[in-house]
Amino acid sequence: MKYIISYDQHRDRDYTPVWTQLNGWGAKRVLESVWLLASNLTAQQIRDQLQTVTRKEDSLLVVELKQGSNWGTYQAQTPGVQWLQQNIAA
Repeated sequence: MKYIISYDQHRDRDYTPVWTQLNGWGAKRVLESVWLLASNLTAQQIRDQLQTVTRKEDSLLVVELKQGSNWGTYQAQTPGVQWLQQNIAA
């Protein structure tokens, strides 16, 4: 399954634990706090695992992407755009 993941840190903005987890899964960043991931985990499992490296007041969003979903970017980070090109046909 393919996912788009976003998060907001509302207080202490130490992104290292989140970035470490996402990088460990092989996720690619497309915007500052928006990542793309191919995983066998469910959206709920991804959310639950990310909650272990965020604070209680932080926000998370995990949405499954489907092959053939329409998408477009502007000034997005190259690794994320390449991920979209390889995983989600425009």
